[in-house]
Amino acid sequence: IEDVAIHCLQEILFILKRDLSIDILLDPHARVTIILMGWSYGGVICTEIAKLIKSNHSYISVDILILFDSALRSPNKLNTSVNSDEQINHLLSNDLSIDLVNRTKNHFNMCTKLLELYHSRPIESKPLSCEIWDIRPKQTNYNCGINAVKEITSGLIHEKLVDGNHWTMLFHENGKNVAEFLSNLFSKL
Repeated sequence: IEDVAIHCLQEILFILKRDLSIDILLDPHARVTIILMGWSYGGVICTEIAKLIKSNHSYISVDILILFDSALRSPNKLNTSVNSDEQINHLLSNDLSIDLVNRTKNHFNMCTKLLELYHSRPIESKPLSCEIWDIRPKQTNYNCGINAVKEITSGLIHEKLVDGNHWTMLFHENGKNVAEFLSNLFSKL
């Protein structure tokens, strides 16, 4: 997970350098504020990116971290392995090959193993100071609770429940509702 976060941060730095009118690496007064957001495993990676930014890139500030049903540390064991086709059928079209369905299940199960290894290591107390939005589906299989979010930030924490489950919270009508919420949130920044 840390290696993926390092790679993603390198991409963020490349985009910032390419798209900003100032060279943030050369201008000692340059300051950039960003928002990071990620769903599931991606939210854990965004948390690691935010830690890397805070410790190594003082000219960048993570203003808000938005987590969509992210598998943060929990007293509960991750219950997220995918064994049956029914668990992923609503995400995959019916015309996909059995090979693709099996590769999808294997990918998801490997991500779960990586999360379990990641969560087994010690964590520093409140490594972040940014505001966090913890957005969870009403029908969740994995509930880390607010305490897991409190472990990672000394900043303001918001909780929001949205319709759906882990797989459907960002799709179809549920996705439209989440997009509307984010649009309202961003309009206030």
